[in-house]
Amino acid sequence: MESPQNGWRFFLFLRERKDAAYCALGPASKVHIEGDRPMTLHWNPEVPLPTELFRAFSVLRG
Repeated sequence: MESPQNGWRFFLFLRERKDAAYCALGPASKVHIEGDRPMTLHWNPEVPLPTELFRAFSVLRG
């Protein structure tokens, strides 16, 4: 997948709802992948999420 040797870079985009516009979060590196159909990808963004998006996507929100 991602490798310094092959020059691949990944950029994260997310949205809160299907009818919402995507928000570009910037480059990220793959941490690990779990499962198959569906699979879960874990990413480490190079830039922290803005506070507003962090709150919107936090699993700890009330």
